[in-house]
Amino acid sequence: MALKEVNFLMNETLSELLKALGLSEEPFGIFYTDIEPTEGFAPTVGQPLSLELERQGKIDFQEVFKSFTCVLGKLWLARRKNTTAYFEAGRYGCPGGSFYLVSVR
Repeated sequence: MALKEVNFLMNETLSELLKALGLSEEPFGIFYTDIEPTEGFAPTVGQPLSLELERQGKIDFQEVFKSFTCVLGKLWLARRKNTTAYFEAGRYGCPGGSFYLVSVR
């Protein structure tokens, strides 16, 4: 089977799956890796956050919000541009992103 035919069948199968699920767009997934993507969207580096630092009162939230970026905004942008959104301990975007995307393993 030629590559063109394979691509057509994959797109046709995907279209049928999306229709059966009642979705108008492809779903996206999240996975953890130690390898930074070569392209995509990531928040700017922010002040380190942790539950321990918060409990000790060592977090300057004014500084944290200087680099604030909405995690969902980065996901939306990556989806629209058909690329990757990525996050890591220093690039968490928002306090919720720090605790739920980076801290949870």
